[in-house]
Amino acid sequence: VEGYLSRFDEELEQIKVKNSIGAKSKRKQHASRQDSIEFTQKIEKQDFDGAGLEMIDWFDNKTLTYFLSWGGELRFLQNMKIARINRNRILAQIEAEEKSGLMEDQSETSTIETSSSMET
Repeated sequence: VEGYLSRFDEELEQIKVKNSIGAKSKRKQHASRQDSIEFTQKIEKQDFDGAGLEMIDWFDNKTLTYFLSWGGELRFLQNMKIARINRNRILAQIEAEEKSGLMEDQSETSTIETSSSMET
């Protein structure tokens, strides 16, 4: 998601370089494009931190599998599940995966300990 939100960074950098070259009194040539990009980034960041960005549901295994095999044709886009994804949902998903991984590690350790005690 962070990559999506920063997709305009390179273009903004190019605009700043172009504006820095030449006379200082010269009017900024790409000011409207720069304003448009900065406004879009601000709104999308607010949406991501708040209600969420509407995008493909990356947490749904069926949708993710379909997306990875998708050829990019717009007519098949409707076959993918769309969800509002925000920062809190991603953090909760990461936390759940970490707990799940921790529980799996603990169960493996207890299984190994149990089998070791049975052998002695």
